[in-house]
Amino acid sequence: EISACLVGSEMCIRDRGRLDITPTTGIALVDDFTLSTYRWTDDSSDLPLTYAFATYILKETNLNIIKPADEVPYVVSKFGQGLSSTQYIVYTVVITSDIYGSSANTTNTVKVSSALNTAAVVTVTTTALNNALIQSNPTTITQTINAALSSINTIDCNSLPSSCISINREQCSETANTCGPCLTGYIGPLGDSNIACRLAANLKTIGSSCSSNANCITNMCIQGICRNIQKSCPDNCGKDKGICVYYSSINGNRINNCTLTDTTCRAECICNSKRAGKACQLTAFQGLQLTSLRDSLCYSIYKTLPLQEVTTEVVLSRAMTIKDVMIDINQISTTALYNCTAALVETVINYPEYSCRSDTYALVSSALSNICLLYTSPSPRDRQKS
Repeated sequence: EISACLVGSEMCIRDRGRLDITPTTGIALVDDFTLSTYRWTDDSSDLPLTYAFATYILKETNLNIIKPADEVPYVVSKFGQGLSSTQYIVYTVVITSDIYGSSANTTNTVKVSSALNTAAVVTVTTTALNNALIQSNPTTITQTINAALSSINTIDCNSLPSSCISINREQCSETANTCGPCLTGYIGPLGDSNIACRLAANLKTIGSSCSSNANCITNMCIQGICRNIQKSCPDNCGKDKGICVYYSSINGNRINNCTLTDTTCRAECICNSKRAGKACQLTAFQGLQLTSLRDSLCYSIYKTLPLQEVTTEVVLSRAMTIKDVMIDINQISTTALYNCTAALVETVINYPEYSCRSDTYALVSSALSNICLLYTSPSPRDRQKS
């Protein structure tokens, strides 16, 4: 496969190489995977080539860097698990660049499943992070954090009411039994939802006349009129494991109503005393274990700041990692919030040329949004249902 080159330009990667993975299947956080790349060619004046390795689960724009760019054409790393809804497939990528900054990439896949329970994930991750911090090894720290996040953020997607692609939404990945955001070109309720996304031309606003639910942006047509509805909590709080309440996104106060089209409020679970997590999907003890682990992850992220050479790819990966750490506000302590906030803010302040680029801005903003959400949220203790 030949990569595209500008006419008359010598500054491009001439021939795209290959990416091999050994083994092709394995267990998250347990097995070592070796990635190696070869058969890249370029003009001698453009050498040496450098190779950065990364992984992603669903979106190729959401890369987790497992080795930053250097001249070494291989890396050994443990991986986090894939999604059950995609048969545990993890995509691996090598990004190859020449001295002029021209680059090309190639991908391969590996199947990574999980055989570890929560306690084992915490133990394995904590041990690996402690060793990597002692050795001041930012690559191993980053690999360990990303592998752990893929495992502890995994959710149950086995009881979806319909296939996500049939309602024009992304795969279930962040909220239990709930499809992801609308696919490009479609509109519907923001964020994760099981309400179908449709073409704008086919949808009617609140108060418009309708003949079926499918006509309305809220998927609710009553007596010929599109009606607003209340937002629902993640996976309905596990049915009987908690209650759904509403909070203002402006000041964090609890409120009585939160309609689907209101962007200034959110629906959250208050779990009973024996449950934890944003959908009450965890036992209380698992919640404590994962809160402690996220403390360690944020601490380790902050400690890597002076150890890593910063590039656009590193900023992208760091922002996504922090966003993923903060995915469940019920598992974030004040200490974790401080360290992850400091890591992201210092990155933006010290490297605006990378943080504010068109290809990084959205992800950095998303990570900051997760952090801001925590500052307007009650503590888990205040939430807990007695």
